[in-house]
Amino acid sequence: MLNPFDALGAVEIEWRLRPKYWGKGYVTEAVKVILQYAVEGLKLQEVIAEIHKMNKGSISVAEKIGMELEYKGIEETSDYVKYVLSQHGVKNH
Repeated sequence: MLNPFDALGAVEIEWRLRPKYWGKGYVTEAVKVILQYAVEGLKLQEVIAEIHKMNKGSISVAEKIGMELEYKGIEETSDYVKYVLSQHGVKNH
């Protein structure tokens, strides 16, 4: 799902799935469609995902769909990492 992230207009993508469905590719495929709509339909220039740094599955999904880790502003004490997808980074395969 797409949600407003901050007062500056940033949009965050979020996903949740019951554990019994993990590892089957459902999230990756669904998120690709949502991101394509965000970029092509809504004309968003950027979509972000904040992911708990221990959530290796979600980090893997973010990387598979072309999101990149944003290093700016990452604090060593934070439990979350921020992934960003700009309009030119959408993967459709």
